[in-house]
Amino acid sequence: MMKLLSSLLGPLFRGLGRLISGGFRWLLEGIQRFFKAPLSNIWKALKSLVTGSVFVSSWLVLFEEFAKKILGWLGLIAGVSSGALGAKQIFDFASAVINPQEQMLDWLAQAFASLPSLNDLIAQLDRILYNLTQPYFTPPITFTYLLQVTAIGECFNQYLQALISTLIFVFSMFIVRWAFANNFTFTKEVPRA
Repeated sequence: MMKLLSSLLGPLFRGLGRLISGGFRWLLEGIQRFFKAPLSNIWKALKSLVTGSVFVSSWLVLFEEFAKKILGWLGLIAGVSSGALGAKQIFDFASAVINPQEQMLDWLAQAFASLPSLNDLIAQLDRILYNLTQPYFTPPITFTYLLQVTAIGECFNQYLQALISTLIFVFSMFIVRWAFANNFTFTKEVPRA
């Protein structure tokens, strides 16, 4: 194992050693050249720095112009999509004014869709009650069985339908009251003589 490890790591360490010694040699030669003619080397370094900074600044200007164009296109796309979404909201509002009951039903459907699933909760409760009552009762008692025997499920459905119908009626009455309070009619007033 040691032979395998040394045979694998040996070339790696030799190559790393050559790289480090070459880097030190390059640094030492550069320092020696710099101190041979320091003024000319300083002038060359400043000249290359100025040339490089002009080159870099020209690239930065080009990149800035490119970024401005991209931001302009993104702003244009965002403006058009925002306008389209605004127009869709206007159409949605108009359809809600024309048919408020459908809008209310959609809102209720969305509200109930965001609630946890009632079927999953009942299934979990059934499992718990089944495990608890299995040793003592035959058939085991579950929540679904209790709802079927006592007809509570059917009553709950009736109450839920009545609640939704009442909410739609109340919402419609609020719209009618608002319409009459704001003189929202389709007839013109008769001019008084």
